[in-house]
Amino acid sequence: MSERPLRIHNDDFRLQMRGIVKAFPGTVALDHVDFDLRSGEVHALVGQNGAGKSTLIRILAGIYPMDQGQILLDGKELPGLTPQTSHRLGMRFIHQELNLIPWFSVAENIVLGDRYPKGMLRTIRWKSLFGKASKVLKKLGVDINPRKSVQELSIGQQWIVAIARALYSEGSVVVMDEPTASLSRKEVQELFQVVRSLQQSGTSIIYISHRLEEIFEIAQRVTVLKDGHRILTTEVGKTSAKELASSMIGRSLADRFPRTDRAREPGPVVLSVSGLSMEDRLHNVSFELREGEILGLAGLVGSGRTEVANALFGTQPYTSGEIRIEGKAVRVGSPTEAIRHGVALVPEERRAQGLVLTMTVRENATLANLRRFTTAPWFPLLSRKKETKSTREMIRSLSIQTSGLGQLIEYLSGGNQQKVVLGKWLMGKSKVMIFDEPTRGIDVGSKFEIYKIVKTLAAQGVGILYISSELEELVGVCDRIMVLRHGKSVKELTSGETTVHDVLNQCYGG
Repeated sequence: MSERPLRIHNDDFRLQMRGIVKAFPGTVALDHVDFDLRSGEVHALVGQNGAGKSTLIRILAGIYPMDQGQILLDGKELPGLTPQTSHRLGMRFIHQELNLIPWFSVAENIVLGDRYPKGMLRTIRWKSLFGKASKVLKKLGVDINPRKSVQELSIGQQWIVAIARALYSEGSVVVMDEPTASLSRKEVQELFQVVRSLQQSGTSIIYISHRLEEIFEIAQRVTVLKDGHRILTTEVGKTSAKELASSMIGRSLADRFPRTDRAREPGPVVLSVSGLSMEDRLHNVSFELREGEILGLAGLVGSGRTEVANALFGTQPYTSGEIRIEGKAVRVGSPTEAIRHGVALVPEERRAQGLVLTMTVRENATLANLRRFTTAPWFPLLSRKKETKSTREMIRSLSIQTSGLGQLIEYLSGGNQQKVVLGKWLMGKSKVMIFDEPTRGIDVGSKFEIYKIVKTLAAQGVGILYISSELEELVGVCDRIMVLRHGKSVKELTSGETTVHDVLNQCYGG
């Protein structure tokens, strides 16, 4: 059983933000928002993408100047913050994309940004460096070799290194942005133990997460932002996940998953996989997927779910096995071949694998199907008119929030970025769509929209392979669930006749 979060009742405020206002051209990002943080407290900050969380944190980091408001640290007003003064005052920010140097050692990354211990000849005193790092790691209660290269660590251990760096540099306020988005349940618990150690040393933590269940495990208070307004601040023991979700999206979440009445049952087999194997990662995996069906893939980290997706899309070679699409045997050796056969992949890492962040919404939307947008079949010159028309239709049909077709994709919220990834494949009329963790790092309202799109695609006859670490999601969205364990398919479950406990039990060995 997981530990209950510590209870903080004092009014010893480490940080106070009062009446914060921030406007950008055409929008008010924050409208007189209040937020405070007590000494030794974990205060969760939640809200949909675009609610104002990032803007509030960037003001605290000194990246954005506030238009109005007041910020106090230990009771003293801060007249103007810059990134340099924010750091000097003890505020540390750990982002989703960890700012670590992979080929450096753990110790070097922990001390990075501060002065390395040096000898008389200005050479680095490595023994002292490793000793200082070991002392910090020991204080957090973790056993990580400070001499080890960061690239050899798991994502969970890398998060702990980032926290150790904040502790080493004497951070009194630490902001964690989606720390568990890519972690297994075991890694989450290990991270929470480190957070509790940090908290007991008196460090105050702002914890940003879309996983509402974690709020009740690690935080003492929670603040909900919506459309630039503070909707709610309360102790976690006085609220519920349902109340938080309703505050975030402005409506009840009695039904987490959309209900759709299908006009027809799943059609003929659109994808058949037999004996799929990949060195030591996949072993004789076989299954069938029908038109209009949603087949879920469940399994622990390392079970082979993503390897199945990569093999079908041609991004990882498989050593043996047969793939048939609409009854025809095909050999998928590259994404180009997969696309030609009607297979699409919405990847786990949308920013790194599904989008080109320096390109516009229009360019990203049409990138996977450029042949459709040429001026003529015999003249391979892109037609801006065709691109614009199709992209506008996509934005309208998927309700993508963007300032225009020319907006850079990196400035969209996570949910809207994911909709663009979906939209570019919808333009290609795919027969099989593979979704690999499609709602990771997305707020609860945007998740519901993604579920609706998946259900609509299935109703239109698309065969969908759906991979998720959230078992409630698999049970709520899929028709069938295939459980993978150690690279093997071990059990098939029918969603309407199974529970989350049943799926979890199979994942761990039945």
